[in-house]
Amino acid sequence: MLPEYDIVLAAGRSAIEAMASGCAVLPISPTVCFDLVDLDNFDLFQSQNFSRRLNTGQFNAKSIIRAISSYDPGRVKAVTAAVRSKCTLDAAADALESLYVKTIEGFSDQSRLPSARFTNELHGYGKLYSIRHADGARS
Repeated sequence: MLPEYDIVLAAGRSAIEAMASGCAVLPISPTVCFDLVDLDNFDLFQSQNFSRRLNTGQFNAKSIIRAISSYDPGRVKAVTAAVRSKCTLDAAADALESLYVKTIEGFSDQSRLPSARFTNELHGYGKLYSIRHADGARS
């Protein structure tokens, strides 16, 4: 059904689906209307999930007319090609794998942080405290 439309007002995954279907997308939120997505602003919009986290602009008839007046079928084709190459299952899997690796590396690096050493010292004290009390010694 989406390919039947030239311009779609959308946010989030709906915006990505519309662009992949060949539609121009005007990202919106209840309070903001942005510019049509093109190759110049695609990465910024994508980093914000084509959503209301981008908080500049207005939502009124004038802003919608201004955005729609910049419609260019050639730019729409370029954005569609970009979405079809960047927003694939392989790209999503690569991004998740990268995040996983960074998380694991960050977790293993925590043992070198001062707060981690302090935590280790507390655990050591806790074990010592437990041993003393298990032996009947007073603290």
